[in-house]
Amino acid sequence: MVGGFEYTKDSIDRASQTIKNKDFHNTALYIQDIWDFSKQYNLTYGLRYDNHSKYGNHTSGSATIGFTPDDKTNFYASYKQYFIAPTVNQLYSSGSGNPDLKYETGYTYELGVKHYFDKNTTIDLNAYRRKSSDAIGLVKKNDGSDDSIYTNYDIEKTKGFSVKVNKSINDCINLGAGYTYIYVDPQPNKNPNKNGYLPRGVWNFNIGYDNDRLAVDFDGRGVINREGRKAAKVHTSTSFWVWDISANYKCSNSIKLFGKIGNIFNTNYTERVYDLDPEAWYASPGRNYMVGMEYTF
Repeated sequence: MVGGFEYTKDSIDRASQTIKNKDFHNTALYIQDIWDFSKQYNLTYGLRYDNHSKYGNHTSGSATIGFTPDDKTNFYASYKQYFIAPTVNQLYSSGSGNPDLKYETGYTYELGVKHYFDKNTTIDLNAYRRKSSDAIGLVKKNDGSDDSIYTNYDIEKTKGFSVKVNKSINDCINLGAGYTYIYVDPQPNKNPNKNGYLPRGVWNFNIGYDNDRLAVDFDGRGVINREGRKAAKVHTSTSFWVWDISANYKCSNSIKLFGKIGNIFNTNYTERVYDLDPEAWYASPGRNYMVGMEYTF
């Protein structure tokens, strides 16, 4: 059995804020244990107790059952509860703060499996469902301005799955590929997936080479079906691919050279980088370069 204690403090004291010198603290205790009740089955269970200075006491439980039919395969099923309190910034920041925010609670169900085809090839699969009550998000104010305010959504449901495959060709070369799918139910008058901010799917590919002195990584990321908000999809990139390559070379025990080419094919795509305006999308960097040296002494 393991246990722990956690203390966090969230404060805001900037002079530019409408309400200054606000702070909250949260004290948490948690325990977790593993019960191996047979050679093939085990149960991991835990409990977390939170005492929040504004939102009171909350208890969250978790349980995961594992099944290992042989030395190559492991299945698991889990259930986890959670409690998330609003931050001081979400409650009191000028313009977007909402002092009437409620805390968020919810739970997640997950099923997964990891299988070793051989010592060099593995596959990981998992699927989950999540249900949140009073999830916190940004919405446009109803005053005709471009300002946004934090608010609670009554219910938010999410489902998704992921697949990841790894293959070691030899001691130096490793290949990896993965796909992640997520769907978040839409809120009123909005697109699914947080008003189109989250993509429905993401692909990841990697080719890695690593020997004692030289390491090279070629990485690709494909964002698929990111709708953007209903009002002006022209400002978003619905689907795109970005490829990077990086390398480092160990000249000696104390000197290492490194370099990277980002966005090799100069893909034109956008990202949302300003959370206080859900409609703000900005162009991301085109092809870019970085070189450097690291000296350790």
